[in-house]
Amino acid sequence: MRQIIDRYHIRSGCNVRGINRTDIPYISAVLISSARTSTYPDTEFEYIGCGLRGDQVMKGDNAFLNAVDRPVIVLRWTAPNTYESLGMYHKLDGHSVKEHDGRQVIVFHLSKMAV
Repeated sequence: MRQIIDRYHIRSGCNVRGINRTDIPYISAVLISSARTSTYPDTEFEYIGCGLRGDQVMKGDNAFLNAVDRPVIVLRWTAPNTYESLGMYHKLDGHSVKEHDGRQVIVFHLSKMAV
């Protein structure tokens, strides 16, 4: 985890999963997904917001991600202290809310940046 914090200049510690703010000028955040078995498309995917219990609300890190105007880096947690980089993404305008496991979750739509 220390390597992730140092490499991406993450502020205020680092979560094993979720939205992590960074001090890198050209990047808004580092998103860490805990979905080990999910396969993300090469160009776009949906990132479910923060909040593990009850309906998610647009505050805190969800509000931060909703307002970002710079790219985000997406990492996938594969095992303890092991992460796979999925690349840099733009957050597309807006978000949606959908039913997931009996609760309402905020869904951010991301588009992979060309290399």
